[in-house]
Amino acid sequence: MTRYDDTIYIAGLQSLYNVGATHVRRFIEDFGSPYDAWDAVKKVENLKPYTHIPNADKRAIASSAKDEKLDYIIHKIDEYKMDVTTFLDKDFPSILNHIYNPPAILFMRGNRALLDKRLNRIALVGARRCSLYGRNVARMLGKELGKYSTIIVSGGARGIDTHGHEGLLASLGYGIVVMGCGLDIVYPRENTKLFDRILQNNGLLVSEYPPGTPPSAKHFPARNRIISGLSRGVIVVEAKGSSGSLITADMAVSEGRDVFVVPCNLLDHTADGNKFLMRNGAFVLTGYEDIVKEYHLTLRDM
Repeated sequence: MTRYDDTIYIAGLQSLYNVGATHVRRFIEDFGSPYDAWDAVKKVENLKPYTHIPNADKRAIASSAKDEKLDYIIHKIDEYKMDVTTFLDKDFPSILNHIYNPPAILFMRGNRALLDKRLNRIALVGARRCSLYGRNVARMLGKELGKYSTIIVSGGARGIDTHGHEGLLASLGYGIVVMGCGLDIVYPRENTKLFDRILQNNGLLVSEYPPGTPPSAKHFPARNRIISGLSRGVIVVEAKGSSGSLITADMAVSEGRDVFVVPCNLLDHTADGNKFLMRNGAFVLTGYEDIVKEYHLTLRDM
């Protein structure tokens, strides 16, 4: 059997059916190394002690653990010029080691220096189907904060995320997009040009999902923990009563991050999540200046 780098074995483990970061870390701990873990999960009998994993999933894991998958991952990493770091590496973002269910691996395209622990990062999140007001606020916050010593983080989704990055690019600010799929896949498709512009402006695309991983409904709530984990604070621009933005805000609170909420139209139910956050003690944002003052941001050297 070809011996690959430990990073590739961890990427392979992360790519297996219903295997997440917790499983990857546990497999490596139990079997001794990334190589031994990959070799072990090829046999269903080695997965029997994991009683929390359904038998059908165990069979799917074993049958999908093929070395051809590793070759595919290596090919895509090279094709898209990705950087990769794992929880075993010294350069893994230490800020993510202390969040709930920390990722086991990160794939990156672009300027990985934006993950430096000394930098200010603010998450800008909100609804995919946003109002005109929400769109304008997101663009304003992105544009104005982009002039300062901070980095805007989002999930790159339709709506608020997209408008925030559009505003950010207008002031040549730096942005990070945390994806819910492999970095060889663009989702949503209409953001192809936006993501290209983010990369051209020294931004960063990041994902814990290996190349070839399609977007999935279960990936988006999971990637929200990375969005909040990378950020000092989270700005909720416009959120429905039940939304991924509230999940991100909840994760931010549990990890000791600040949560800011944009005041909303009381007659508009597209922002019921904002009302919930205001009732429950989130910082009410009166302007981008609040962020500048809170984190002592300075103007960038353009």
